[in-house]
Amino acid sequence: MQNAPGFVGAWFTPLDQPRSGSSGNLSTGYAQAEALTERIEPRAPTHRYYRFFYCELTDGRVFQAGPSKDIGFGHHLNVRPGWLASYRSTSA
Repeated sequence: MQNAPGFVGAWFTPLDQPRSGSSGNLSTGYAQAEALTERIEPRAPTHRYYRFFYCELTDGRVFQAGPSKDIGFGHHLNVRPGWLASYRSTSA
């Protein structure tokens, strides 16, 4: 994402779900983590949000689902939500 134009933020959340033994059982309900990403566009609405889910199987393989635009607070906004702006990190 660091090289993708317009992406300015990412928030990673562990979900603590058990790992599945089969890729046939994969769904967002089996995800061990999710990442919320923020992309800035020059035209309104300027802030675009996408959610990705990550599922790891018991054999170590990892699968990604997404991007999902159903994020619970609106996919297109003109400003970053205040609760999201409160999360800060200085790591890159």
